[in-house]
Amino acid sequence: MTRLGRSAHHLRRTGVVFVPLTGELMPTDMVWRPDNTAPALRRLREVVTDLATSTDLTEAG
Repeated sequence: MTRLGRSAHHLRRTGVVFVPLTGELMPTDMVWRPDNTAPALRRLREVVTDLATSTDLTEAG
């Protein structure tokens, strides 16, 4: 099982079923080592922070 954005609803894979989540939203946590200075991690944190503060994730795709 995995969580995907609504944009994945159009994907077709044999044996795979996409079921929309309903009900209460689940919190999502991110964990990383304090000494990790990887540019990819820094960018991921920026993107996630921006989405979390500016997007209604129940409507995001």
